[in-house]
Amino acid sequence: MAPTSLSELWQKAYSWSIGNGEAGIQSSLYLHVAKQLILGLLMLIAALLSFGALLIYLPKNQEWMVWGAALIFALVLIIASKKLRTQLLSSQWIETLGLRIAQAGGFLKGASRKDAIDAKRLAKTKGLIFLLCGTPIDDTGGGARTTQLALEFLRQGYWVVYINRYPKWEHQQAVVHIAHPNLLVSELSRFYWIDFSAKYEQLLVNMDIQCIVELPTQDFLPLMQTIKQNGGRLVYEMIDDWDSSLGGEWYTPNVEQEIIRISDRLIATAPILQTKMEKASNRPVGMMPNAVNTPLQPLRQYKRPLDLPRASWTALYIGALWGDWFDWDLLTATALPPPQAAVVAVGDYRGQVLPLRPIFIFWD
Repeated sequence: MAPTSLSELWQKAYSWSIGNGEAGIQSSLYLHVAKQLILGLLMLIAALLSFGALLIYLPKNQEWMVWGAALIFALVLIIASKKLRTQLLSSQWIETLGLRIAQAGGFLKGASRKDAIDAKRLAKTKGLIFLLCGTPIDDTGGGARTTQLALEFLRQGYWVVYINRYPKWEHQQAVVHIAHPNLLVSELSRFYWIDFSAKYEQLLVNMDIQCIVELPTQDFLPLMQTIKQNGGRLVYEMIDDWDSSLGGEWYTPNVEQEIIRISDRLIATAPILQTKMEKASNRPVGMMPNAVNTPLQPLRQYKRPLDLPRASWTALYIGALWGDWFDWDLLTATALPPPQAAVVAVGDYRGQVLPLRPIFIFWD
């Protein structure tokens, strides 16, 4: 029910903020609120101290000058500032001040209980999943395979630790924020096993631990070995042929072979990768191709984007626009013959090919 009084409004804000503090979300918002309150309090204290100092050091018969000057200053400020005058004559500033205090106080109380709430939540967790990935969880708008795996594991009641090796390199940043009480996201350079194991000991002692690795880089090997020593099972997913331009300067065949050797299970996302890893490992390799995220409701009707070209029919591609495997010549040749068609490629476009009519290229 909606609050019917100021006290009910403040109480609801306090309660909701406790929940945010316990979950550890929206901390930047509450930090901003706390800074506003602290700054306002410091300004009030400074004004009172200055006023008090004047009263102390001025002769007794001149105290009226300080009071008179303060009164005149306040009157001039109120008369000159329409906004201040409106706020003083209404109760809005009282509502806002009380609301901010309630929010900050509730969040601090919730944050102080976060460890206990986490422990209670852990008791209901199915298991612990480490995802060792190349890019951040919000890369490409959250559409990456490992991001979708993370979200599905969370839906099924697992605790997920998402660790990325590299930052985002997209020119256009999608405004996507992925947060969940059972999700811990970290860059590899900022993840310390000692700190993690000390804070989440219950996860490591009582939970089934799985570690899925998508990037065969040397940097992940120490963490993989530590997870295995703590009872975790390693799964290597071959999502691309890294022994190509995709591997760049970081890829080393010997490192990938070592990751294959120490992994408990092997998975490929395409038949050609499955065959390649079976030859490299002499072991059975599971097949788990990319799929459709059904919670996205693909049958839902959306408004047509204003910059989407109009044509008799449209071929639409959304995804990565980089790598030697992306055949721009083939795409252009496909787009040119039918003049009634529009071929649209949506992704991080960096001038890979000149926009030719009737091919239309734009980027997110």
